[in-house]
Amino acid sequence: MLKALLNDFAALPAHEVVVMLDERCVAGFAAENIPIITLNATDNVFAIFKKNLNDCDAVWIIAPETDDILLKFTQSVEKAHKLLLSNPSSAIIKTADKLQTFNSLTAHNILTIPTQFIPTQRLLDLAVFENITHFFQFPLFVKARNGVGCEDSFV
Repeated sequence: MLKALLNDFAALPAHEVVVMLDERCVAGFAAENIPIITLNATDNVFAIFKKNLNDCDAVWIIAPETDDILLKFTQSVEKAHKLLLSNPSSAIIKTADKLQTFNSLTAHNILTIPTQFIPTQRLLDLAVFENITHFFQFPLFVKARNGVGCEDSFV
């Protein structure tokens, strides 16, 4: 997805495109004529982002929702009054929390899978698990309220 996006931007001759990328993702990254700011585990990614934010006109953020990372980066772009090409912080606030998304969808009569909040500390409690198995039909999918991809997800 990132390569396709960057290649599309690189095809626009009037624009200079730069990407910040985790060093673990650089191998095999072959977007043409796109400079890469390589980040490693010891870097202060947010500080580097804010420093480079001053040199750009527009930003497209691809980041995890975990620990409000996506929200924090998005809000910094909005605060800097730069053109944000990805979702605004107001949308991230409404959708990053999976339970809040479920509540919003059902409040607007949009069908979604049955969803139940289970406090993390109670997941290991056998009585709670047995109650869950009576409430839901299998297969049962458990996912963190605020996470990325399949992080902390179980079937």
